[in-house]
Amino acid sequence: MARFLVIGLGKFGFYLARKLAEEKQEVLCLDKDERVVEEISQYVPEALVGDATRKEVLKNLAVSEAEKVVVATGDLTASILITLYLKELGAKHIVAKARDEDHARILSLVGANRVIIPEKDSALREAQLLVTPNIIDFLPLLPDFSVAKIDP
Repeated sequence: MARFLVIGLGKFGFYLARKLAEEKQEVLCLDKDERVVEEISQYVPEALVGDATRKEVLKNLAVSEAEKVVVATGDLTASILITLYLKELGAKHIVAKARDEDHARILSLVGANRVIIPEKDSALREAQLLVTPNIIDFLPLLPDFSVAKIDP
């Protein structure tokens, strides 16, 4: 089984899966769009066409064997249902993409271990870089602690 299972290959899921593969990680991708599955197949070792909102599809993937599962679908209802099914099927660690704070709260309640809001996260990161011009890059570790690369 793949170390990482990426469900949903919109822009976020596609780039995430591709980067994980570039980092020499085992990645299995799932999306219901055959075209995007074919496209990601040139970057990842295994990509499957399937509807993750059907519990039996997820069951066939043996999700409990994946180190981390990323729910990257842009569909609000689908992401909630998929996260719930993954939790019921024994997924060890679920990272789910949310649209907003309310969606994030629901995803946490149904079983996501970590929830990301890409637009919010990237905006906060860019704001920090804009107000601190000598910082080239930074990585927030805790709410009040970050590691930064500084331009001398």
